[in-house]
Amino acid sequence: MFKKFLERLQAKSKPRFADFVTGKKLYKSYLADYPLSFARLGPDDYRRAAGDSRLALAEGHYRGAVDGARQDNRSDDVATGLEELGKVHHLRGEFGEAAACFDEAILIYEDMGQLDRAKLASLGTCYFNLGIMAYKQGDADAGRTHLEQSIAVDEKNKDVAGCAETRRVIAILEEQAAG
Repeated sequence: MFKKFLERLQAKSKPRFADFVTGKKLYKSYLADYPLSFARLGPDDYRRAAGDSRLALAEGHYRGAVDGARQDNRSDDVATGLEELGKVHHLRGEFGEAAACFDEAILIYEDMGQLDRAKLASLGTCYFNLGIMAYKQGDADAGRTHLEQSIAVDEKNKDVAGCAETRRVIAILEEQAAG
């Protein structure tokens, strides 16, 4: 509750916050209509997402938030924006663009040193998405490596549910890969 209030308050003070909040609302609106696990997305899901105007608008807003954070020299906000932008690209099946966003966010988080729980969760999310995309592109070894990195981050963060979800996703993806 307080986090949402703080986001709305910040959105009034800086355009980059407004862009982030608007992008997040658009992204969540799409997910509310199509609540699928990223591990279960297929070609039809990617096509539908690629054609959805909400995700196109969310991409623009997230790019604005990232650009504003870069101008304000706020690397933590750049990383958060890149993570969200990566998820939009992932939903649309734009794996190259998504991977570039997640990879840059990971580098930023790693450069930050000691991360709080929220930043650790974001780092784990980046590895999680990279793992799913690698599996979907036929690289099970890279996929498993990224997902194991996600589990390691979740363990460090004491996120039992995150560890369990990632293990469940590995099983789903390995089953899909086996045909």
